[in-house]
Amino acid sequence: MPQKSDGSLFWVKMSVRSINFNGELATLSAFYDITDRVEAEAALRASEAKFKKLAANLPGMIYQFQLETDGTMSFPYVSSGCRKLWELEPEVLRSSAMQAIETIHPDDRPNFETAVATSAKTLNPCRWEGRLVLPSGKTKWVSWESRPEKNENGDIIWDGLSIDISDRKQAELALQQSEAKFQKLAANVPGMIYQFLLKPDGYNEFVYVSNGCREMYELEPQEIKNNSDAIWSLVHPEDRKHLEESIAISAKTLKPWKHEWRHVTPSGKLKWIRGISRPEKQPDGSILWDGLTIDISDRKLAEIALGQSKIALQQVNQELEHRVKERTRALQASQQMLWLVINNIPQFIVWKDRNSVFLGCNQNFAEKAGFNHPAELIGLSDLDMPWRPEETEFFRAWDQRVIETNTPEYHIIEPQMQADGTQRWLDANKIPLHDSHGNAVGILCSFEDITERLLLEAKVTESEEIFRKIFEDAPIGIDLANLEDGKLVRVNKAYCSILGYDASELLGKKFTDLVHPEDLEKTMQAAADLARGETSSYRLEKRLISAAKNIVWVNVTATLIQGSEGKPIYSLGMIENITERKVSEAALMASEAQLRKQTVQLQEACEQLKQAQIQLVQSEKMSSLGQMVAGIAHEINNPATFINGNISHTHHYFQDLIDILNLYQQSYQQPTPEIVEKIKEVDLEFLKEDLPKNAQFYE
Repeated sequence: MPQKSDGSLFWVKMSVRSINFNGELATLSAFYDITDRVEAEAALRASEAKFKKLAANLPGMIYQFQLETDGTMSFPYVSSGCRKLWELEPEVLRSSAMQAIETIHPDDRPNFETAVATSAKTLNPCRWEGRLVLPSGKTKWVSWESRPEKNENGDIIWDGLSIDISDRKQAELALQQSEAKFQKLAANVPGMIYQFLLKPDGYNEFVYVSNGCREMYELEPQEIKNNSDAIWSLVHPEDRKHLEESIAISAKTLKPWKHEWRHVTPSGKLKWIRGISRPEKQPDGSILWDGLTIDISDRKLAEIALGQSKIALQQVNQELEHRVKERTRALQASQQMLWLVINNIPQFIVWKDRNSVFLGCNQNFAEKAGFNHPAELIGLSDLDMPWRPEETEFFRAWDQRVIETNTPEYHIIEPQMQADGTQRWLDANKIPLHDSHGNAVGILCSFEDITERLLLEAKVTESEEIFRKIFEDAPIGIDLANLEDGKLVRVNKAYCSILGYDASELLGKKFTDLVHPEDLEKTMQAAADLARGETSSYRLEKRLISAAKNIVWVNVTATLIQGSEGKPIYSLGMIENITERKVSEAALMASEAQLRKQTVQLQEACEQLKQAQIQLVQSEKMSSLGQMVAGIAHEINNPATFINGNISHTHHYFQDLIDILNLYQQSYQQPTPEIVEKIKEVDLEFLKEDLPKNAQFYE
């Protein structure tokens, strides 16, 4: 780039050609200063770049639309906004304007063509709004704003902008629907909707009044809007002052207005009216209330009748209170005798409602649970007791089974954690309690501590056969699964019964094959954690698929069983069928709403039946308690016979158990430190030698 004498640079165009100068080859050069042209071209490029950036960022499409004299239409220019607005590339629109025009909704296309034709004829701006049916299938509202300019050849070019107005159109439609809904609501509301305006100078008027005024005031809406005194003149003279004061207070405080008054209609009817509205201060200082007035005459008449009924009811209540006091004294005497009996029974007694909430217990049970007095347990449940979680769940499930089947269960042996942290074994009985209609309304539980007896029995029954019997006869399902391949290696009868399989069908089957697909992921995750030794047990509520392809809800507790080297080998699972509980929970939720409605209707009847029901329930409790105590006394007299009848088998069981221990010692010659320590502590060799001798001694 050459430089001027002042040091500034300038653009030149150079022309060079060769010539013959005096017989020699020479060049002839010519230079032209083109600085102004180059700078103009640079400014043009910058302007075009700025325009392209502006067009790309506008929320719509900038375009040039051309209509030639022969009717041909084209887009000489479209911005990139056409991609979002029309879902078409700029090149497509420039090559064929019809592709864009054909996206116009058939119902709106005539209006578009008319708008273009009118603008072409008058050269006035072209304005059009319509719908596009885009290639994606979407329908979109757009606006078309452009100004025409006629060329010398007669062609007309519109420079314009098209934007998406779908949101605005939807808002307009929603507004129309809202207005229609309001008008319908105002026509059907049992009262009069209104707008009342109070100006600073005291002038007032009703800006809006719904058609409900015809029925309520026997006046036409326009009549009220023309003259607000048409309503005020109907107000009962005794209520006029209080009504005006309430309006003045609301105007001053701008708090919601509520008032009740009487008015006399033109036909002479006396009506009680209730008005509710919210005030809003206007820019000119006026107060505008939006409100509703309703006819409450029926309610007022009912209140008067109710007041008269209350007087009569008070008299009846006084008589009833006298009778209740007399019956209460008799009931208290009966209750004192009952408590004397219950607290002197050596067993532990407790009674609960249908939801296993404690309603009462004797002193023995309260002390065993760590409380000082039976009253401290009322309203609590097994969840509040010092039992282990699995014991709590077992007790609650057992309660529900007895209540739902309405069948008593006697002499069930169960473990129970005591308040001092020790575990005792109890011989339990559970008997459903009934109302006067025979419905189970609760449960009576009695327990006898048989820990010492069981300890004696345990000394002569610890064998593989006893374990097998406990495993097979457990009231809950038990399975033993190989953690390596997940296959079941042992199941008990309860497990088979829950799922409807024979044991032969389940053995060798993977336990995951029985799990409902929706519960499979969480089951496999829990099993994997167990197999890796990350947890020693887990508990899940999940669904299993029975042999009949039915869904069975179960509560599963799985415990890790490790080998001699501490390696996870088996999973011992216990399953409890909770299908009925799940169904009952769903049914309970559905019925609670209905029961709440019925409770109000039954309250008075229940109050009258309450005293008779208490006496009947207490009578049934005493009868059930007598039967239970007789059963418990009979069972206490027979443990020795049971032990003597089984001691001859125990000797063989001990020998089998010792053989199994010997096999374990041969197979696992390097036990864990914990096992070695335990062997030393209990003197295993001495036990193996002495146990058979003890069994022979008892024979």
